[in-house]
Amino acid sequence: MEKVNLSFGKEFSGELKTTKGSFGVGRCEKGLTPYEMLLGSLGACFYATFISLAEKMKLDYEKVDLEVTGEHRKEVPTTLETVNMTFTMYG
Repeated sequence: MEKVNLSFGKEFSGELKTTKGSFGVGRCEKGLTPYEMLLGSLGACFYATFISLAEKMKLDYEKVDLEVTGEHRKEVPTTLETVNMTFTMYG
């Protein structure tokens, strides 16, 4: 089971804590926005699945670059409307 803890004050400035470290969230200095975390997590999850498939298919590659972009609604609730992922494999 994976677990994270989040801690916020009254403002949208907080901290995400994991067993491996902590990260700023929201409007704090060097804080990640929720959408940045979501898109980054989606890309990392996609890559983890790719590794399993690449091993099974015996693909040889040097590196992979992923660009994940998302467009969210301007109206409340500001859910994601679209997500695009560009996957570039080298080697």
